Amino acid sequence: MKKKNIYELDWDDSEPLATDVAFLLFHSVAPNYAFVDDLNKLYGLALRRTDDIALGERSWPLFIYHDPLLHLDYHLIERPPLSGSTAPMWTEGHKLLIVKGERAVTTVATIHDEFCTATPSADPSDLLAIQHTDLLESLRSSFTTTTLIDPSATLPASTSKKTQRDYTSLCNLLEEILDCLDMENICSN
Repeated sequence: MKKKNIYELDWDDSEPLATDVAFLLFHSVAPNYAFVDDLNKLYGLALRRTDDIALGERSWPLFIYHDPLLHLDYHLIERPPLSGSTAPMWTEGHKLLIVKGERAVTTVATIHDEFCTATPSADPSDLLAIQHTDLLESLRSSFTTTTLIDPSATLPASTSKKTQRDYTSLCNLLEEILDCLDMENICSN
């Protein structure tokens, strides 16, 4: 009789799976529902409103979406009025897109690049490309800009102390938001 080999996998559930997180700040005071509708159309998302998250003494509007094909979680958070003066780079009404997953960094970089570079003319026979270009141009014409945020980046030594403080304040706020999303177990699936 032949002896069978039995192998056991030693899986430690206490360690989280490797996940990239990327942040993109949209400088736009468009109403959140209209802005989310535009993002959904632009990038084939299905962001939907969920319960607000509580930060400080305010409720921050939150929209979520899970992309089952790319295994990405999207969280869009709007800074509410009277939410304090921390992280002055992110002002009231502006929206922060947080993407989690293996391709988060490249996904956010692609969106940022589209907002920062001129869009080539779409093929007149490609109606989806025309809609995409028109929507992107509409957002740009309403002065919607984006800022990539990398909390792990180090600022140059020549950066002013005020800018360093503001950036540290923003990074602390981002960490607080991530902690809040994790504590409340807010995921998009």
